[in-house]
Amino acid sequence: MAAEKDETSGSGSESSEEEEMETSGTGTEIVNVEFEARSPEEADAASIQRLLKQLLPSGVDLTALTQLVLSQSYVGAVVIQPNDGKPAESEAWDDDEEDIFGLTTLINLQARKENPAVINFLDYLKSKYESKGRSVENKAKFSDLFEGKLGDVGWIINERFVNLPSQLAPNLFESLSADLEEAIAKSMPYKVSRYLLIAKAHVLKGGTIQNPLFVNDEEEMFFEDALASFAFFFTEQADESGTSAHSRSKKSPLPVRVVMLLDPKAVKTHIQAFKKLFEQR
Repeated sequence: MAAEKDETSGSGSESSEEEEMETSGTGTEIVNVEFEARSPEEADAASIQRLLKQLLPSGVDLTALTQLVLSQSYVGAVVIQPNDGKPAESEAWDDDEEDIFGLTTLINLQARKENPAVINFLDYLKSKYESKGRSVENKAKFSDLFEGKLGDVGWIINERFVNLPSQLAPNLFESLSADLEEAIAKSMPYKVSRYLLIAKAHVLKGGTIQNPLFVNDEEEMFFEDALASFAFFFTEQADESGTSAHSRSKKSPLPVRVVMLLDPKAVKTHIQAFKKLFEQR
C-alpha cells in the first residue's frame, strides 16, 4: 500500500513565517508571510517542472523527471503559500494550479535505474564530469555512481525560489526524513547509503569554481563535509528573461552547479545545527 501523508499535520505539513520589510509612502510595514508544505499533486506538474528548470538545463528530460516525482508523492513535499480562501495575489499559470515555491524530495537512483528519466539524468551528469585533476578516490566514487556500482544512492532534490527564507530548510528536511522512515518501515525502496545533491551556486569575478557561493545556505554546510564533489559552469542558452549566458557572464556572477555525494548522517547533523541558528535568534 502506498504511504499517505497528512496534509494538515505531522511530517506532511510544516509552516514558517517570514518577516518582509515593505516601504510605502510614510513608513515601513512588517508583513508576515506564511508558507506551508504538503504532498505533491498532479496539478503541481507545471510548477514542479519550472523549479527543476532552475536546477537543470532543457537538455535533461524535465517532463519525465516531474512525472517521476509525482509518481512517488508519498515522499517529500512542495511549499505553498496558503490563501485562506482569499483571492491569490498572483495568478496561477492554470486555473487548477496552485503556486509552488519549493520542492524537497528524494529519488533512489539505484531502485529507479531502469527509469528513462534517471538514465537521462545520470548521462547528463556523466557528460559534465571531468576526471582531469581529480583524486583517485573522487574518480572512483563518481565512476561507480555513473555505472550503478555505488549502491543505493538517494538524489535529494532541494529546490526553491531564491526569495524563500532559509529557515524553511530544516522543516523540509525533517519532513522528508520522516517520510523516508515511514516508507522504509513499509519495505519501500528508500533506504540509501549516500545522498546525491546538486546545488545552485555562483562564482564571482576573480573567484574559482572550487570556492563557489551557494544559493541555498544549508548546502554550503553540506559541501564542507561532502564525501566527493565536482562543479561545472551552468551554460543554459538563456534564462527566462531571454538574456544569454554569454552576455550575462560579462557583468554578473557566473552560475555553476555543484554535485555532491553526502553521508546521510552528516546531513542530519548539519540540518540540526542549521535549525539551532534560527532558534537562537
